Amino acid sequence: MDTAETIHKFSKLGYFNTMPASALKIILSHVKVVSMPMNSEILSQGQKNSKLYFLMDGTVEVFVDRGKVATLDTEGELLGEISLIRKETCSATIISSTDVTLCYLEVEQFNNSKNKLINSYLYQIYANILSVKVQNTNEKAKHFESLILDLKTSRNKLQKVNQSLQSKVMTKTRVLIFEESKKQQNIAKMAIGSCGAYTYQAFDLDSAKKILQSKNIDVVFVSLDFLDQLNSIENSWNTVVMTNGAIKDYIEKIKVIDSRFHIMSRNDLDKKLTIQNFTSTFNKLSTLEFFGVHKYLTHGIDVRSHKVSGSEVRHTHRERLLAYFTKVGVRSSNVSRISTVTEELLMNAIYDAPHDSDGKPIFNHINRRDGVHLKREQRPTISYACDGILAAVSVADPFGALSAEIVSNYLINCYSEDANLNDGKHKGGAGRGLHQIIEGADQVIFNLHANVKTEIIALFNVDHQGSEHSTPSFHIFHCS
Repeated sequence: MDTAETIHKFSKLGYFNTMPASALKIILSHVKVVSMPMNSEILSQGQKNSKLYFLMDGTVEVFVDRGKVATLDTEGELLGEISLIRKETCSATIISSTDVTLCYLEVEQFNNSKNKLINSYLYQIYANILSVKVQNTNEKAKHFESLILDLKTSRNKLQKVNQSLQSKVMTKTRVLIFEESKKQQNIAKMAIGSCGAYTYQAFDLDSAKKILQSKNIDVVFVSLDFLDQLNSIENSWNTVVMTNGAIKDYIEKIKVIDSRFHIMSRNDLDKKLTIQNFTSTFNKLSTLEFFGVHKYLTHGIDVRSHKVSGSEVRHTHRERLLAYFTKVGVRSSNVSRISTVTEELLMNAIYDAPHDSDGKPIFNHINRRDGVHLKREQRPTISYACDGILAAVSVADPFGALSAEIVSNYLINCYSEDANLNDGKHKGGAGRGLHQIIEGADQVIFNLHANVKTEIIALFNVDHQGSEHSTPSFHIFHCS
């Protein structure tokens, strides 16, 4: 957003709706535009302030006595107005959590002006500001009593929901595990059973048919080798196809998997990871809550999330993320892998994910060396955390253009013997990027909600004991 465009948007803010055109013209002649990088201190608690700031783009965080009290990201949000109106020091510290663009008025210019008319305009702005704040306060007060009533109503509803949940406990989810290996059957039964489900085991098609016809099954976990047999039965249950081994050995087979089916990987040499995959997959299906890195980490881990405004800030986000993993003790070799994968995740979300209403790519044609600035509604979210066993990084975009078919086609091309991995190096390289993400991480999860949201989660085994059995793998979940 250039200076002229910013000032034009500034002139359309609601504070100036009742101001005469001549007055607004004078105000616009004094307004200035400033851009600040992430982590910039805009105002400091206890310090004097002479500027009235208007947030035009980006996000800021408000701190009082070093404690975070608010996050502001609304266009036209005012910063520093109370200290100016009361002529006191700032009551809070405001720091940018993304790159930000601000408009500001240097108040001293008005106060020192000999032109009383100009000075009156400043007070007119203050009056409009206070009017808006009073209106907002009245609205909050108006809703307070209804909020109390709503809370009582919600309490009654929660009591009914709790009764419903208690009744559902009596009718547990029924899961069929259709797998030839007895060892893998037992691992799956132990993991899924620990989640409170009834599990049934089938080692061949006949036993699977009997169970499906008599037990009212909700979810089927089926080995990729048995998928053709399962497809011979008309079904309406949730199906999870279980893969095993090197991706290149089974990637061709998943191309024909029904688009409704989920895909989950296993590792014969890593029992701990396989159990975790079963429990997290079952929990996602039973709650229908698919998104979020927290589903793969120890409960209660703090997940950090930030909006990404464009290509120009991706390095800042990556450096902050890497500093976090270094601080929590992740080894440098793993930090290097995380860095490479994070770069590809961000590049994909910025250049390849955005599509218009007709489904056509918006930035895919642009050279990756050229910058892209994303509108608010186009911005992806990067999230990351570490629980000492796994480090997790995810990037979620608000477009949902990625499908299981696109993923499998890209990967088939990348893992074929004559693959050209340098294709699309500087532009349109989504296929190569996905390949680098999967090869760089220990496990990758694709959460796909068509035309709504895509989340790609990369997991890294940072536990010394488990890393020796790690082989790249991926999961696909259809969230719609």
